[in-house]
Amino acid sequence: MYKKFNNKLILDLFKLHDSKDNAKNWILAKGENLKIELKDLIGKTKFSNTEFVKHLMKKLNISIASAERLVYLKKDWYPLIFIEELVNLTNASKYGIQDKIEFLKSSKPPVVEYKAIKELTTHLCKIAGAHAADGTLYDSYIAITDYHKTSIIALVGWFKEFGYTPKLMQIGKNEWGIRFHSRIISRYLTKFFYFPSGCKQYNVKEPEIIKNAPIEFRKAFALGALTFESGVGMKNQVELCVSSKNFRDSISEILIELNIPHVSMEKQSSGYWRLWSKTLTKEEAVNWL
Repeated sequence: MYKKFNNKLILDLFKLHDSKDNAKNWILAKGENLKIELKDLIGKTKFSNTEFVKHLMKKLNISIASAERLVYLKKDWYPLIFIEELVNLTNASKYGIQDKIEFLKSSKPPVVEYKAIKELTTHLCKIAGAHAADGTLYDSYIAITDYHKTSIIALVGWFKEFGYTPKLMQIGKNEWGIRFHSRIISRYLTKFFYFPSGCKQYNVKEPEIIKNAPIEFRKAFALGALTFESGVGMKNQVELCVSSKNFRDSISEILIELNIPHVSMEKQSSGYWRLWSKTLTKEEAVNWL
């Protein structure tokens, strides 16, 4: 799923392909120098071009015309599954060739180009935290709403990492949110963070890739989560109330590592797991912020 390199957590972009995909909904990649790299790899296979066309027809279950477009590099966008097959045939470094990938899109509408995020970033962790707290994911449909417009404005800014700006909309009289379809971003959520498609209320947790990352990434996850799921009550206490114990416990672990005092309820109450701060002084409020 990822590897550590120069203190970076490098994501394996080839995980964005799903075995259930077909040529009509493949994930495609583009880069300024990607075609040059692919041409070099094609020359290193044991096949002639004609043989390679036949190989791809059988391996990828595509037509002769589609296979020829790939072998003779007639397009600017290339399926991840095709690039990975070249990597496998030539024993090339998958992380070396993915360095040449700059943009991603789906061959299935809506066709939107996204920047290829190739390493774990704090903005990705914030998005993961926001989704864990209050997000909806169903197939390629993504939605996150909140009663505080400023929270959604911040969330829209985090998505700019993909070179994409979701439309901020007013959902109800006092509710704001974003709603959009994206097979690329939904794959990041399911393939790297392992969020399920559908209901996650009772079993959502901090993704392992973030849990095992340095504290700056865990802190970003907590920021995203608390932005959408916590609040300040009448007693001037920060309160978190969720249905998943693992989710609550992960936030608690992060707060402990950040030396932020709080209390975690030991038993479930009315179906929820809670944590809260003591009544905040000005200094303590700044620490939480």
